[in-house]
Amino acid sequence: MTRLDPKQPMKFTKKVLIIPAFCLLTGSTPVCAQTSSKIAPSATYLPEASEFSPSYSGIISEISSSIATKDKAQLLNLVSRLSEREESNSTRGDDDEKYFLSGFLKRSAGDLHGAVEDFKKSIEFRQSNPHAHFLLAQSLADLDRCQEVFSELDQVRFTTGSEPAAGYLLRAQCLAKLNRQPEAESIIALGRKAYSADSQIKKLSLMFKANAMSSGAILTDAQMTELDGDLAELAVANPEDLNIQLMYGKSLLKKGDILTKSIELDTAEKIAQTLVDKSVYRDEASIKLLFDVFLKKRLSNKAQDVLNRGKLELPESKVIANCQKQLKIEVEGLKVLKYDRR
Repeated sequence: MTRLDPKQPMKFTKKVLIIPAFCLLTGSTPVCAQTSSKIAPSATYLPEASEFSPSYSGIISEISSSIATKDKAQLLNLVSRLSEREESNSTRGDDDEKYFLSGFLKRSAGDLHGAVEDFKKSIEFRQSNPHAHFLLAQSLADLDRCQEVFSELDQVRFTTGSEPAAGYLLRAQCLAKLNRQPEAESIIALGRKAYSADSQIKKLSLMFKANAMSSGAILTDAQMTELDGDLAELAVANPEDLNIQLMYGKSLLKKGDILTKSIELDTAEKIAQTLVDKSVYRDEASIKLLFDVFLKKRLSNKAQDVLNRGKLELPESKVIANCQKQLKIEVEGLKVLKYDRR
């Protein structure tokens, strides 16, 4: 296989996105069955067929097909065929490719432990294979074996001459899992300098800043400007990402000023209404955002309508109950204000 191109963020050559374990194949929640990790398992990318020797290039289209159709049986059948080829062609010189493909297939079918072993075998036959080192690092990370990830990423960096964008991401995620947050933030900051246009690096940087703010940290003006810019860009690029849309809506809400009838509040309302409609009033965070927008606009009737609909779907919600108390205080305050002006 050819050298990994460090300038291609989160991919090798041909992008074939896989969520390991049962996630993609069954449509389940994207948390791997073999790990307690709260970070969804990493995406995997398959090199082009042309990067393999002729004896293996033909299997690439079958892999792509089985992934596209979510055919787990076909994936496992391909693993079996590779094993049979191993027994009948034990003297071939392409064992590194055979084990790499077997590891790739096992990873995509959910067998992360088996994938780790196969990637290690592939590396035994060819130490300078950056693809195998990187996918081994991803598989180890998905199994929460974070301490073992760094040496594999070092091998990728040594082989390619520089850290790929995905390497910065994986390092930062693993450091965060190990509660080494300052180091994780430093790594992602370096990643931003090296790959300023990479959306995944921007997203992780954004999450780090958001977590810091929620923990009481005060960002500098430069950090806030960067955060606002990233939010606006990522919100447009990721319309289906609930967390990004919520963060963007909250940011606009904070900036919006009812006295100047700012466009920020109107945009925040549109975002919140879209999120609420998509969740059919079953997501507390979306309901609260729409409620807060109406409250800031002093549209108490609309704010009450949101809460009424939310109560029907989430009658036990403490968030909605607290919003109701807040609305009562706000309405009473407006009544007093109106009386004082007479």
